[in-house]
Parts: sequence; structure tokens; C-alpha cells
Amino acid sequence: MTAPAKRVRALPAPQLVSLVHGPYADSPDGWWTQYGGALDTRSGVVHLPQVAQLPPCPFPCMLCAGRTDSA
Repeated sequence: MTAPAKRVRALPAPQLVSLVHGPYADSPDGWWTQYGGALDTRSGVVHLPQVAQLPPCPFPCMLCAGRTDSA
């Protein structure tokens, strides 16, 4: 009989993102600023904090009209 295989985590542990140092340090103002977010100018990735409200949906549709989270 063999020992069961050890499980490997599919995702690494979450890491904190610093908006003061690193790629988000020199973030220009944009639509993300009002939500507490920052833009990585090298990659174009916008980081939004988990506590931020979702940005408003730019497309009028029945799904968005029925949402109650102000998105």
C-alpha cells in the first residue's frame, strides 16, 4: 500500500498590495481614483480595494437594471 499523494494548493497565498510603493506608486488620476484604486502604468492593470464599490456599468441592460449593489 502506498501513502496518499500530498495535495498541492492551486493558488498561492494572497499578498498585500502597496499603493505607496511599487507599481501603483505613481498612479495617474482616472475613473479608478474615486473608488480608491490605482493604475499600474507599466502593465495597464487597475487595482481596486476589496471595500470599494463597483464602478458603474457603462452598458444599459436588464441584468444591471435589476442589481441592488449600485453597480
